[in-house]
Amino acid sequence: MTTEPTTVRRTIEVSLDTKPVAAELRRTADALNGAADRIDPSDTAATGVALIAGERARQQTDEGYTVEHDLDHDQNELGRAAYGYMIAASLVGELSIPEVLAAETPEGWPWDFESWKPDIHDAVPNLVKAGALIAAEIDRRLAGTVRATESTS
Repeated sequence: MTTEPTTVRRTIEVSLDTKPVAAELRRTADALNGAADRIDPSDTAATGVALIAGERARQQTDEGYTVEHDLDHDQNELGRAAYGYMIAASLVGELSIPEVLAAETPEGWPWDFESWKPDIHDAVPNLVKAGALIAAEIDRRLAGTVRATESTS
């Protein structure tokens, strides 16, 4: 029996309290909105960029981790979390007991243990989370630059 793949529909909202939002941020948000609507998680031909865009959309819509929320993470928390997932990806398949990977947070993990959710059997989901966290950090820095520029004007 075959089943039809379910398409995940997400919307990425990039809105800042400051005006005007940099044109590049707006173009990026528009591009991601379109990409996130077309991602099918069961599609084995999906590109890394599409998977990362879909995860970032999920973080924003399901978890509420918007650019505004991320502006509070100004101690490189997003970068350190991305690093943790990159390390997890590199260890998948290398450990004799894969459950060890999820038993404790990696060194430098910025949040509590409950937020550490590595995939212990497949490196790709960990790389996707790392990529989405890197994208979030880039967005946070760009948004912070826009705010800083506007506050000095």
